Amino acid sequence: MNAIEVRNLVKRYGNFLALNDVTFNVKKGESFALLGPNGAGKTTFVRILSGQVKPTSGEVRVFGENTREFSKNVKKRLGVISHNTFLYDDLSAWENLGFYGKLYGVESLDKKIKEILSKMNLYERADDLVRNFSRGMKQRLAIARALLHSPDLVILDEPTAGLDIQSRMELFRLIDAIKAENRTIVFTTHNLEEVYRVCDVVAIMNKGQVLEITEVKESLDLKEYYLSLVEGS
Repeated sequence: MNAIEVRNLVKRYGNFLALNDVTFNVKKGESFALLGPNGAGKTTFVRILSGQVKPTSGEVRVFGENTREFSKNVKKRLGVISHNTFLYDDLSAWENLGFYGKLYGVESLDKKIKEILSKMNLYERADDLVRNFSRGMKQRLAIARALLHSPDLVILDEPTAGLDIQSRMELFRLIDAIKAENRTIVFTTHNLEEVYRVCDVVAIMNKGQVLEITEVKESLDLKEYYLSLVEGS
């Protein structure tokens, strides 16, 4: 069963073609990487996938529903970590998670907030305003926000940006737990090691197109494979 179905997806910004006739599927429970240079179209795709932006043509379906007309039920099944933290600077870390937890109808909310803040090494700063957090701390809180409601589809758009070594290790432990629960992951990155660490399948993107899709195996020389495709496109 497919969690995501992408068909002939096109996105234009004026004369700029950000996505050019993109088609692929992501199976339920799969960890799927989008790998490509800056401007390849990865973040544009993530914004369409999460319902933040509408495509120019073509479609994306998540759990069978078109992202143009996302219902609340499908939105609740998504967790998004992106360059935008979606946090409120004038609220504390606890208040931010409390707001999102109530929005998503999370049960035993106080217990889950405490657990996720502890996992992200933020519990001691739970009552501090987010405006006083460093970039790395905001990113850790954004990860906590995205995972608080145990989403079926976790979208990670370069999630390790700004994280220190310890926070990166904790993030990967959380991702391992997500994979063990057969939830679906879409992961964008520039880091080849992160693809090996996280993903089952990788799509190589450049200039708005998916060049090739392949399984991630130890026998795959991903660096050579990636460079041969991107430099030749």
